[in-house]
This record gives sequence, C-alpha cells and structure tokens, in this order.
Amino acid sequence: MVRYSKLPFRLLLRHYNVDVTYTPMILAHEFIRSAVARDSDFTTSPLEQQSPATAPNGNGAEPKSHVLIAQFASADPEEFARAAELIAPWVDGVNLNCGCPQSWAIKEGIGCSLMENPDLVASMVRAAKSQIGPGKSVSVKIRIHRDLAQTLEWVRVVEDAAGVDYVTVHGRTRSQRSSTPPDYAAIRAVKEACKVPVVANGEIYTPADVVSVARQTGADGVMAARGLLENPALFAGYAITPVACVQSFLGYAVRCPIPFPLVLHHVGEMTGKMERMGKRERKQLMACEDLIDLVDWVEKKSEVQALLRFLSQDAKLPLATAMAKVKDLQQADLDSPEKLSKIKAKDLAALFPEEKTAKQVVAAARRVAKKRAAGDENDGSGVSPQKKRKLAPSSESDAKPGALEDAVALPECTASETELLETVLVTNRAPLVLAFAVTLLSYSMPEQPVSSRLSLAQGYVSTTSRARAVALGIQEVSREEAAQEAGLGEGQPVVKVMGKEIRVLRRWGYEWKEEARGGSSEQVEQGVGDGADASQTENMEEQTETESSPALWALDLEALRKSNSAAPVPGASNMPIYTPQSARAYLLKSFESVAPAADGAEKKASFKARAAEKEANLGRLLKALDLVYASWATTMSPEQLDQRTWSWYVKVRPAVENGVAGWGGKNEVRLADVLALRRET
Repeated sequence: MVRYSKLPFRLLLRHYNVDVTYTPMILAHEFIRSAVARDSDFTTSPLEQQSPATAPNGNGAEPKSHVLIAQFASADPEEFARAAELIAPWVDGVNLNCGCPQSWAIKEGIGCSLMENPDLVASMVRAAKSQIGPGKSVSVKIRIHRDLAQTLEWVRVVEDAAGVDYVTVHGRTRSQRSSTPPDYAAIRAVKEACKVPVVANGEIYTPADVVSVARQTGADGVMAARGLLENPALFAGYAITPVACVQSFLGYAVRCPIPFPLVLHHVGEMTGKMERMGKRERKQLMACEDLIDLVDWVEKKSEVQALLRFLSQDAKLPLATAMAKVKDLQQADLDSPEKLSKIKAKDLAALFPEEKTAKQVVAAARRVAKKRAAGDENDGSGVSPQKKRKLAPSSESDAKPGALEDAVALPECTASETELLETVLVTNRAPLVLAFAVTLLSYSMPEQPVSSRLSLAQGYVSTTSRARAVALGIQEVSREEAAQEAGLGEGQPVVKVMGKEIRVLRRWGYEWKEEARGGSSEQVEQGVGDGADASQTENMEEQTETESSPALWALDLEALRKSNSAAPVPGASNMPIYTPQSARAYLLKSFESVAPAADGAEKKASFKARAAEKEANLGRLLKALDLVYASWATTMSPEQLDQRTWSWYVKVRPAVENGVAGWGGKNEVRLADVLALRRET
C-alpha cells in the first residue's frame, strides 16, 4: 500500500496472524539515488528482525518467523537489481509491482504498463536474483488481462525464463475499478498453470472473505490491503478492529515515529466500523492535533466500549437499550461498574424508569466490581486462593491439566440397579441429550479428557438446538450469517458427534490422565479408556494410534461471528469455545426429582439441599447411561454407537407439546426406560 505500510503498521500486523508484510511501493530510481532518499522510503527496527511474541488480542499461537518483502516500482533491470542489493540485508525478498493501475505510474512505464512487456519483467527478475543473494525471494505482483490467455503466457515467460519465486495476482484488469468484483476464476487458472506458489488478492475485508477467496482460487496464500487497513486483526478472525489493536498501533507509533497525519489516517480507518462511531465521534477524532490528543481519544473510546459490553453482556440489557444509555451514564458520571456499584437502584430512576431494569444494572455492577476487586487482591499477592482455583479454573493456564479435569469432573453414583430402576427425574430435552452425548463420547472418543467431552457435547447440543430454534421461528439467522459462520469454520478440524459435524480446536501440549470408564479400574496412559470390557483388548492396537491425538475444544462459530472481543481461551487461538464449565453447570442444575404429593406438612428444601439432590440425580442418570453403553460397547464400533445414540435418546426423552409450545418444556424421565435400552444378554 502506497504510504500506509510503514514500520509501526507492519509491526502491528505481525501480532494478528499476518505471515508476510510488504513495504509501501518504493520507486527504485529514487531509492538508489542517495542515503537520504533511502531513509525517507524505508525504515526498520530490531523489532522487525525478531520473531513476534504473542500479543494481547493476538491468536495465542507460539511466536513464529515472519517475512518482510520490499516492493519496488521500476522499469529498468539495473535500477531494480541495485535497489534489491541495497535493501537485501534488511528484508527477506523483493517484489516488483506490475499491478499499480494509477495513471502516473503507467505514464512512467511502471506498474500495470509492465503487463505488456513480459520479456522486460523477466530480465528485471533475473537481474535482481543475481544481486540479492541466496535465501532471498524475487516475486511479482500483477493484474490480469482482458484476454486470460495473455496473462497465462505472461506468467509462463516470467516463470520459465526468469525463475520468479512466486506470483501475486490481483483479480482485476488495469481499467477495472474496485466496484468490479475480482475474477477469482482467472486467479485459479493462473494457479493451475503455475509451478511456483500463487497468492490471491482482491476484495478481502472479512474473515469469511479470507476463506472464500482461498477456496475459490486454490491459491497458496491470500493478500489483503484495504481490508487490513480497516481491520489489522482481520486474519486473526476479528470482524471489527478491537480497541486493543488500535492501542497497540499507537504504542508502535510512539516508539517508531511516522508523520502524525498518517497515524491519524490509520486510526480513522481502524475505528470506522466500531460501535457508536458516528459523525460526532469522527469529528472529535479528526480534531486531534497530536499523538497525546489521539491517545486520549482512543482511551475514551475504549471506556465507551467497556461500558457497552458491561450493559449488554453483564447486565443483560438488549444491545439497542445499552447503546442508548451509554451517553446518559457518561453524563451522570456513572460510566463504570465500580461507580454504579456504589449507588442504589432508586438513584437510576431517571435513566432506567423500570425498577426491575435498574436493580438488574446495579446488581450486575456490584457483581463485576466485586470480582475485579478480588482479582486485584490476587494479583497483588501473586497467588490465587487454592480452593477457588480448584472449583473454577478459568483456563488451562490457571490450573494444571489434572486440576482442570478434577474441577469439571462429573458426579459418580453408588446406587444399586434396583434404586436406579425406581428413579424418576424431571427435566427438559436439551440437558438429557447433553448427558447422552457426554456418555457416548467416553466410548466413541475415550482418548479425550472429560473437559473435551463436555465441550464437544455442548457444541453438539448448542448447534442442534439453535437449528431447531430457527426452524420454529424462535431465532432468526440470515443466510449471510450462516454463510459467514461456515466460512469462519473452514480450515478447522472436524469431528462427528451423534452424526453432526463439529468444528474443533486442537489443544496441543495438553497432557492428562484419567481413570478409564466403562467398567475398567486400571488407569491408562494419556487417558485412553479400554472400554467396558477386558475382551476389548484386541482393539488396543487401534487405540494406541489415537493416544497421541490432542485434546479438543468445540469451536463456537456463532460467538466468533458475533463478537470481536470474545474472552480468550489460552491454547485455543483466542477463539470462542463451548466451555466445559458451562456444560457441567447446565447438567448439574437440570435434573430434578418428582415433586412429592402436597400435604402441607413438608418444608421447602433449601437451595443447598436442592442442588445436592440435582447432583445426585445427574449421577444416577450418568450411571444408567454408562450401563447402556457398556452393554453395547463389546459388539458395536464407536461409529455404530454414535449412529445409534439419537434413536436411544428419542425413546426416553421427556414428552412435551409439539412446536414452539413445547420449547423448554419439562416432563418425567424414568431411568427404568433408560436401562431398558441395554443389550439383552
């Protein structure tokens, strides 16, 4: 990008899944003229020579090597070769721009005009390769011709006669404006004709575009320009630039100064699609006169977004209501949970006329403020309370794998079969199918820890429940939203749970051990269960192959589409997942006992007693289900168990009304009916 891909912006992109960055287009004849010209056109820093560390709001991946390419405009082999030689110590390769469609470039015989002279380009590539040294690439960026055959011949000459290392193709002709859709089929044709890697470019503005363009072109990589200018976090899966990204950019702009108007332009591009970015906010932004003003403006924007997140996510207000109240709360100097926590609900009557809503906001504020205060205390001491860590580990980095598995362990049951046969539960359908899925996974994917089984099972339940809600008209999902979610999931591994494909994230390096389920009392290395029966030892050879399989998380594609600020999950690329804690909590609260006949004498049980009763009921249900799967595990493969599970669930699910009227409805589930699913012996 002319002017915009300066050092601070390149440093920022390294933290958001961008593997290769380019300098702005540099005129080769100016670059070789003097040291002053070179310093004006290109600056670097030791930071750019290092592997980027994982940054806040980055993808959580291990630091990796990064490639910097210098892009030149030239029509002279000697000039291009000399420029490549001068810049070679600081970059990983050079690129010849043959795609700039601007009239001034064409008049000077550079940019798109080179698309009419492949022999000249070939000689320029050869000259640069002779000067740049080993281990450095020489590439070209092109546009297509109206006659695709001419483009294919052009690429053949540059590839065969000059040995170009790779080709980047923009899918428009020199005369086509940005309103014309790129010709991705033409890029695919170039890819199929080339022996060297091909990078696709054109109209990449969203995470879904990245996947779509890669799929349509079959290219080895994708390049974005304006899309990254608007959203530098695009390749990390963010739909809109997160505020933390803008803050990081300003930090780099302070350390590696560039002209302030350029910094202001970058911030204007990055914040253009943020929430509450209207004419008034943009006018305030454009009024900033220096970096100090700009930093203050971004900090205020961050505070607004934090308040909006609190109202919509913590206080559970509809987003439209939350957005309407932000300004009023700021004017009342109640712009944080800490401030709201110190007032009473009646003090909010002017802002929230409904007493229930006011109480809801104040209660959420006190909850958040208390949690933050507790977090500050823990940070100050350097140690979190052991009990709290054991009961609710928030991530794999907060607790060792064993502690996490202990924290999400499901209740066990010592009840006899007779007691199980007499047990009747009251529940709705979703938690019952969740219990089926969790138990199934202990047999179909025994190599997975319980945290992964809970996540995968919840992924199945949430996905199918949402599809059902859409079918009933309870929830609306547009075709665009569905397509975007499908695109976001492309490239992620897939596993099947009860016949449904679930997109997953691999938890590399997560080591755990668990006592095998299904009747075995022996502990197996890496948590690989031996099924229900010692006779399954003949399958151990197959199981050994899966012992090295990583633990998995189920990816929440809906949350990924909706939010650009989802809570990070260490080891999961900071992408939203279905957490095992939420699945476990849902199971624990969902299975009630049949209410006794009302005689007026019995006291209402305490909350603690009811919770204990529900936990015991869950234990009984899981034991009954385990007995069912254990009875079939010796005669059915994991795939067959997966296929059979839905029909088993249908036989015992609670009877409710059809359609919307039955949504969330509860009824009885008899464990005698569940146990009747066992294989007859």
